Amino acid sequence: MKHILGKNWGYLLEGIIILYVFGVLISYQVIVGLLIPKIFQSINKPGAESVIDRDLSMILACIVIIAPISFFRDLSKLRFAALVGIGALIYVAVLILVEFPFFAQVNDFSDTKIADMNMMFFNAYSISLFPFVCHKNLVKVYGELAKRYPEHMYKIVNRAIVVELIFYTILAVFGYLSFLGDTPSIARYEHRRVTYPMTGLW
Repeated sequence: MKHILGKNWGYLLEGIIILYVFGVLISYQVIVGLLIPKIFQSINKPGAESVIDRDLSMILACIVIIAPISFFRDLSKLRFAALVGIGALIYVAVLILVEFPFFAQVNDFSDTKIADMNMMFFNAYSISLFPFVCHKNLVKVYGELAKRYPEHMYKIVNRAIVVELIFYTILAVFGYLSFLGDTPSIARYEHRRVTYPMTGLW
């Protein structure tokens, strides 16, 4: 950006990336603080509400997970850690597909909406855009490639987008068809008890 449009535009882009990463870190902390206590409660762990509270779960996540992988200077060192995220994505997608027939037996699809435009569009759009916002790592990834030419980078980007699109489409479509209009969010998960037929968790 600095070479094409000038120094000021380069500084502006750096500022945007810094603000974006800072915002992502905050959103991850919020998600961890909401989700981890619910996981312990879902397996009926005694004392989970008093011991594994929001603050403690956030601190443990930072110390045990985030801090160790933050010391790597090269993205290539995170290739094995990335497998954990990919494995989790595959697990969730497979679980939703396997569980869907059980939900389909009790759901009433007569009022299913294929598309609906309302004020929640902006919220849904930001969520759908989030999985594909990886531009901040693009230059870093390109700098660590063994075969460093544009055609190779285009292949990597296109394959990543296609794979993400497949998985997130599965999560969105079958996740919605499983819960329909009563799809629970993390924030209001405690208000609706959902028993999963195969796992027995809720």
